[in-house]
Amino acid sequence: MQRVLDEEHRIEWTKRAIEKLLQSGRGDAARFDSIMHLLEEEIPVPESEIKYLKEQYKVVLLIQHSTKKLEWVTGLIDNLRRNEIGDYQRLSYIKKAIEERKPLPGNEITYLKDKYKTLDIITKNSQNEDHKDTNEKEEIDYNSVLDGLNDAITQLQVLQAKN
Repeated sequence: MQRVLDEEHRIEWTKRAIEKLLQSGRGDAARFDSIMHLLEEEIPVPESEIKYLKEQYKVVLLIQHSTKKLEWVTGLIDNLRRNEIGDYQRLSYIKKAIEERKPLPGNEITYLKDKYKTLDIITKNSQNEDHKDTNEKEEIDYNSVLDGLNDAITQLQVLQAKN
């Protein structure tokens, strides 16, 4: 019984993955439709098609992950500008470069890290004053995100060029 349920879950997950791939515009839509038809007719899917599906899905996940990193950094920049931390024009230049998927020089990443530290100190001090410890949100590790920023940009450039 458990085996049947596992197989049903796998089929449903695969259908959702195909829908996600079709929505992303990545890969061969006709091939995805063919795989979907096999699943709906309960016909075994050839290994080559399963491999293709996994590869395409992995690429979509990598694109989403890298895009999320860039969104976090542009959100950080917006937050810095809103709090008037750092040079507005320099932050705008950095944000534009990120949005255009251009790698940043190391000094700009260091600049963002320094400004983030300032924002972090100000935020923590204001939280301590307001005693808002009860509603702590999941904190993003911006230092880690900033360290991998250029890798994320490069990865997006490569992955999107293959499409």
